[in-house]
Amino acid sequence: MLQPSQSEDPRYTAKALLRQLSYALLRPQLPKVHTTAASTGTLTRFAQTLDLPTDSVPLVGLAASVDPEQRVPTITALTRVPHEGLKKAIVDVVGAERASGVQFEVLVTGSIVVASRPVHGGDSIGEGNSFGQSGSVGCMVEELCGTKYLLTCNHVIARLDQGIRGADAVWAPGRHHGGANSSKIGILRDYEPIRFGGLSVNCIDAAIAEPDDLNDTTPEIRHIGRVNGHRGFDLNPIVVQKTGPETDHTTGTALYEANFMCDYPGHGSALFHDQIGIFGDTEPFARQGDSGSLVVDLDNRAVGMIAFVAEDTDFSLANPIEPILARFGVELCR
Repeated sequence: MLQPSQSEDPRYTAKALLRQLSYALLRPQLPKVHTTAASTGTLTRFAQTLDLPTDSVPLVGLAASVDPEQRVPTITALTRVPHEGLKKAIVDVVGAERASGVQFEVLVTGSIVVASRPVHGGDSIGEGNSFGQSGSVGCMVEELCGTKYLLTCNHVIARLDQGIRGADAVWAPGRHHGGANSSKIGILRDYEPIRFGGLSVNCIDAAIAEPDDLNDTTPEIRHIGRVNGHRGFDLNPIVVQKTGPETDHTTGTALYEANFMCDYPGHGSALFHDQIGIFGDTEPFARQGDSGSLVVDLDNRAVGMIAFVAEDTDFSLANPIEPILARFGVELCR
């Protein structure tokens, strides 16, 4: 049974449960040298409750939220396929005493994958080769010295850690939108490596490109305008918007803080923590191909950057903006 919270704040309870359940249930089956007996035992018992082998458990992630009206902490299981016993199995892990007063829900997302597929639009960007990925320019960022960059995802322009800093070409538009050598807008300047396998926690999937000519760039976001600073997310719902090549301008609500394993086809899975889960208002907030789109509130304050989408439902996931800015030592261009 997980240890009870010492606080009555529903946000604290939700975040604590998310952290502890993620450690217990999202770690893959690793050699014992990397896994404690307690965490391995919890995952095994969880699988037994579902009457499934450990490697067949459909859980792909967990998300925490707080009901804005009743102020009730809620834990949502993100799953590849429906399983009627999933909610009960999670309650059993939490324990009856601590589960009292907590809502448990299940959201069938399918696998969570990177949002990087053929797209169209003025904000298209991608690897500078005829086989590269395409995604979205998030926005422009700048160092204290004034050097400006284009912000997007590692998996859009950095070949998932294989990119050569200071050398690899970046195209705009990307090759899926007719990009060619003549479309080169700059070079890959830096990226945050993605740690695969589940032993290490990731927070961002991000990269920056240095433009060849600043006259070919603008700090404006289509349909939104200029960014007006940034803000954090602390489980209080935020009405947000974004523009991306695949879905254009959309609005939605940032509702969850989520930890999950993300599938990168051909490379393996990576564990991400502290991601922002977003639902669209009347249509999907983002689709595959929108990776890199900047998420802002209605005052144009940046909240995060789209990096992942759920395959089977309207559920988009964004890296929080603050760790991105800190990693590259930059600020948002206004």
